[in-house]
Amino acid sequence: MAPCQPFSLRAILIVGLALCNFCTAESNAALVAAQSVSSNSTTAGAHLFPAETLQLTDAVLANLSSAIKNQTQLFAFGNNASVSANLTPRGVKFCKVFPDDILWPSKWTWELFDLLLGGALVKTVPLAASCYSAWPEYDAAECEAVTSNWTNSYMHAADPASIMWPLYEGRTCLPTDDPSGNCTVGGYSSYAVNVSNVAQIQLAVNFARNTGIRLVVKNTGHDFNGKSTGSGALGIWTHYLKDIDIYGLAADQVLALEVVLANGRFVTVTEETDPDLFWALRGGGGGTYGVVTSIISRVHPKVSATVSTGSFSTGTNVSVDAFWAGVRAYFDRFAVNADAGTYAYFWVMATGTDSFTFLMSPYFAVNHTVAEFNALMKPWYDQLEKLGITYTPNSTYYDDFYDAWQAGFPLETVASSTMMTGSWLFPRANWENATLLNTTFETIKSTIEAGYPMLAYNLKAELPDRYPASSANPAFRNTLMHAITSTSWASNATNAEILDTMKYFSNNVLGQWRATCPDAGAYMSEADILEPNFQQAFYGENYPRLYTLKQRYDPFGLFYAPTAVGSEDWTVESEDGLPDQNGRLCRV
Repeated sequence: MAPCQPFSLRAILIVGLALCNFCTAESNAALVAAQSVSSNSTTAGAHLFPAETLQLTDAVLANLSSAIKNQTQLFAFGNNASVSANLTPRGVKFCKVFPDDILWPSKWTWELFDLLLGGALVKTVPLAASCYSAWPEYDAAECEAVTSNWTNSYMHAADPASIMWPLYEGRTCLPTDDPSGNCTVGGYSSYAVNVSNVAQIQLAVNFARNTGIRLVVKNTGHDFNGKSTGSGALGIWTHYLKDIDIYGLAADQVLALEVVLANGRFVTVTEETDPDLFWALRGGGGGTYGVVTSIISRVHPKVSATVSTGSFSTGTNVSVDAFWAGVRAYFDRFAVNADAGTYAYFWVMATGTDSFTFLMSPYFAVNHTVAEFNALMKPWYDQLEKLGITYTPNSTYYDDFYDAWQAGFPLETVASSTMMTGSWLFPRANWENATLLNTTFETIKSTIEAGYPMLAYNLKAELPDRYPASSANPAFRNTLMHAITSTSWASNATNAEILDTMKYFSNNVLGQWRATCPDAGAYMSEADILEPNFQQAFYGENYPRLYTLKQRYDPFGLFYAPTAVGSEDWTVESEDGLPDQNGRLCRV
């Protein structure tokens, strides 16, 4: 299609699309290439949300062809069956199309894409660009606001490209008080679609697949390791898909999912319609099989909770030995506490030489009154008292879970560029054998004494009776403690020094944790980015089946995220030599 001015291109589109059901997205007044379908056109047992009734269909594409001719192929649906024979063999160099490549979409192509999206395409401007005079967005006051809120996870979630941990973007645009510094898009996606309906997701999926550019998905979820970003990528930003309907009470959870697949088709997935994909989507990792626009589930009865906080530290009246005895007494009760249906979020850390702190922040006792919670914890409180440790819990009862969560859990601190985290899931078996429990506790203790803090959860995540099997990491089913630790480096450390620190942390610090239970695993979203056997650690025995399903549902290799299923078939040619997303994505 010959280049044309934006206004004439828009005129051609409006005329050409007038023949189809050309709909208006509720979130804006711009036109979107979509057909309005009935909200009852689903097998999920619940109606489609308004955003899901606007879909890209074959009829829309047929009408588009009269307006944009052969450019329609940029938005055509994929054919899974015809892909296998055309895939680049493993071992042959093949990379996703990258900015400045000859195949990178032209300015006019991006404008056409934006018109079909209804103006939802956002060109990435890094959050901290306001701190740099070379950017049109330079604004000292805005820079100050960004800087003061940089560690606030909500600010990064509300941006179409930013991530929780800029280390894995490449640290290319950090807040600064030097406006003459350098800021680039780096490992952030080049563009993002601010999604308000399914058609926009389908257009983005088809556009990325047909042009060969990288695709990433960013929701409002939780991940430390940069799965929602990638240099030169098109991002699908689902932040504003917030609809919720309530139907009733029941025990089962996910019953169905509405999904845009890698071929661009919008489908309903249930245990009956597609048992394999239904299994894979529930635990098999995000950004892997498709873009989920909604989950249909039955809700649970409203539950109450008691939230409790407290702390104790070494000091004049608490020796180091007494401190560790108090922590050990708490560890010894993990199984009892978890079996009571409670879970805890706590820190143990060194605060100086032979100085340590235990911080409960918070203990979360679902379906427990304060009196019931105190009765559960009394044996530990009594042990602390015998050790001469003063521990005064601050416990409050809430009659609904949401209020308890809002009041109890602290705002997560994110966005450090000078540290990384890693974690491990410690199984119940480590508590059932006295020798192994001693080894586990001493390993954790030595980690903390060496200056590495520990943030941990005491929890129980068994699969309840009558729940359908899922692809969640099997290690979760036997876990009593999810523990996280971290390492850091100086702000002026070289990339080589940072990589050496990361490798030492992974191999030595976390290596000691793994050694206590090598057949366990880790929670992927808070895990070590260098996890040596991520397939086993994050997916366990489910991995071979998940990998096979990945090839079936995404033979195009469209969806990629670090440590996701099938990610071993790809590599990011990082510009700084660190395990981040600041580089071209290529097949191994």
